Amino acid sequence: MQACLNIIWQCRIHTKLAFWALENPVGFMRQFMGRPHYTFEHWQFGDMQIKPTDIWGYFKEPAATVKVKPQGLTKRYANGRTNCKHWCNANCPEEYKGMGLTRAAIRAITPPGFANAFYKANK
Repeated sequence: MQACLNIIWQCRIHTKLAFWALENPVGFMRQFMGRPHYTFEHWQFGDMQIKPTDIWGYFKEPAATVKVKPQGLTKRYANGRTNCKHWCNANCPEEYKGMGLTRAAIRAITPPGFANAFYKANK
């Protein structure tokens, strides 16, 4: 986390940033960074998954493309169990196949629906 903040500071010192963002799933980072500027779930941008994700920074909030939560989505419980196969069996996007990514690395990929909405809001 400190390395990310150092990069942001160096960029701000040497250039004018239109925006910056630091993303992490909801969790312990809130203890160090405080309340996030924005929190979203993947399903709000058309990706069939529940994964609350926080974003800190200076940026324009993207507009959710899905307003009603679809049925049958993954839910991860405090004990680590899930009610669906989506969480356990992360699908690797086509452009990343062949890279030998672990399940954790696949799940760490920013969902494309959110990435596109964020880009459109901040370009």
